[in-house]
Amino acid sequence: MWLLCALLPWTFFTNVVNGGMVSLVGNANLIQKVHFSRVSLVIANSLSSAFTWLIEMAVLIVALVLVGSKVLIWLPCLFVVMILLWLFATGISMIASIANVYFRDTQHFVNILFQLWFYLTPIVYPAALVVEQSDKIGPLVAGVTLADIYNLNPIGQFLEVIRNLIYDNRMPETANLIACVSWSVGAFVVGSLVFQRHVKGLAEAL
Repeated sequence: MWLLCALLPWTFFTNVVNGGMVSLVGNANLIQKVHFSRVSLVIANSLSSAFTWLIEMAVLIVALVLVGSKVLIWLPCLFVVMILLWLFATGISMIASIANVYFRDTQHFVNILFQLWFYLTPIVYPAALVVEQSDKIGPLVAGVTLADIYNLNPIGQFLEVIRNLIYDNRMPETANLIACVSWSVGAFVVGSLVFQRHVKGLAEAL
């Protein structure tokens, strides 16, 4: 259950990005023939993945309750974090979808990136292990530690917050919450701007 608390959000994130990345290329004929809001293809993919993720999380929560977890009181906070993760994943998928139109090898590079990213994220191991090793190593350059670099991983922040809520049954650190809000809003805004900037030339590029 500890593993699933992070694995399910990670799977949702990768599904949104991978699905959104190919949504424009996969609907090239439709885009070239019919005028409609192109971003709806990316949004539809992310909402579909969100619906599946919601069901998966509901099953996990039921299992946690059955083993004695007091997760129910944290459900409102969990729902807010899930929305933030949806915003973050959708923003990244908007950028990836545009990149895949102009650089068709993008999806192959992203698959490799996700394999590396998986092991750089506290999914199969606790983040505390990285902090422990960082303390042993000490500062790397100008007082910056390994833990400081590791904490730049945005998806890691989301997974830690979700684990704190539904597995540890406690309020996450304020710094982690601020990071989640910043990453989600930033990614969605940047993704929207990038998409809108390149949306007019999609039909020709496809």
